[in-house]
Amino acid sequence: MDLIEVNIDLDPVKDGMVGIEKPVNISDQLALIAGTNGNTRVVDKEEALSIIGRLGESCEFTTLGNTGLAVIYNRDRVMRVNDRKYLIGSAIIAWYREGHMYTLNTDEVEIERNEFISRLTILNGECVSMSAFEID
Repeated sequence: MDLIEVNIDLDPVKDGMVGIEKPVNISDQLALIAGTNGNTRVVDKEEALSIIGRLGESCEFTTLGNTGLAVIYNRDRVMRVNDRKYLIGSAIIAWYREGHMYTLNTDEVEIERNEFISRLTILNGECVSMSAFEID
């Protein structure tokens, strides 16, 4: 039996099935990185943009229901199950309006964290169970 390992270090470029965190400068231009394992960290706008740049052509996004939030993720970390798509890894959470990404402020971070976490689901299979975020 092969073992499936899920590694989530809250780096959307590397996370998923198969970082070193730096200190965060708190400002009112923030983004949330949330993992499907429930872990989160806050990054500044520059780091969020850097991650998006490193994702390159693998960068995709979906909206978080009708919240106006974007979930920006690595499409290489998406698994298809019964004609549905699930992210297993981590994603950047930020506001999305009129085709542009906008940062969160410090008051919004915990609210948006809870919004993402509340939408996680558990995928169960033979000898494996993992949390995932369903991509609409």
